[in-house]
Amino acid sequence: MMTNPSYEAHIPVPPNPSPYPEEKPHEESDSLKFHVEPASSLGYGAASSMPEPPQYQMYQDPPSAKPRQDLFVESQEDIFISHIQTSSEPDYLRYSICTMFCCFLPFGIVAVIYSIKTQESNRSGNNTAARENSRLARIFIYCAVGVGIILWTLYITLAIRHS
Repeated sequence: MMTNPSYEAHIPVPPNPSPYPEEKPHEESDSLKFHVEPASSLGYGAASSMPEPPQYQMYQDPPSAKPRQDLFVESQEDIFISHIQTSSEPDYLRYSICTMFCCFLPFGIVAVIYSIKTQESNRSGNNTAARENSRLARIFIYCAVGVGIILWTLYITLAIRHS
């Protein structure tokens, strides 16, 4: 293995500087002062004699200051995972659809809506809402069947009398 001596230059490494400056009274540096000159009347786009932006220096604590802790604060959130117990209230969806098409449409639609709400409540584990929606779906199914029977009976009796 060959090495090229021209690439192996030894550069002296300066010693690590102290993190605190030497004991000097606090003075404001000229580089931190911003000199403002009055605006020239040269017009838009003309070259102006704007001063160079100041060169900022990093702030260092005075040597008598105590070392500070890190300012980074990490917050922790507690996460609780619990098993959702699904309820098993009957949804009566098939009966609702049947009463919607065969008996009385308005009550059948309301029964279908409550049947779907019952399914959603069952999935989310809300037992009280599932029980209430199931009860309302069943009530509207019975109403749709009752009104449907009355309307079909009236229709048939009127059709027989007029024929």
